[in-house]
Amino acid sequence: MNLAVPRLATVSGDDNMIKIWEIVAEKASEITSVKAINKEGNFLTDVAWSRCLGSPDDVLASSSEQEGVSIWKIEFQPDQRSMLKRIEEIEKNTAVWRVNWSETGLLALNCQEDEVKVYKEDCSGNWKLVQPHI
Repeated sequence: MNLAVPRLATVSGDDNMIKIWEIVAEKASEITSVKAINKEGNFLTDVAWSRCLGSPDDVLASSSEQEGVSIWKIEFQPDQRSMLKRIEEIEKNTAVWRVNWSETGLLALNCQEDEVKVYKEDCSGNWKLVQPHI
């Protein structure tokens, strides 16, 4: 049984796709992708992988220029194509340019007009604003 942690990378672009790639022996192969936004002309602006210490889940956040932020859970399937499942949407109808995770699970958003907002998941799995602006 191979217990090595896979090397993974995620990318997004103006095709509104989030793609996850596994890097093996310096070669990358796509293991999953999802169309993140269906609204035409609305581009993804960023995607970030959560490196939250102590969390058993693999989570991504994606931002867009018109529809805010989506939070995705990665469901790895042995010997099958893995899946991304949208678990939350925050700051809907807001332009969000960048998303960034802290090691403790805080999610920082760089929104329109240079506003920064910070979110944290509560015990019920809901994402709450903890800092309205900096």
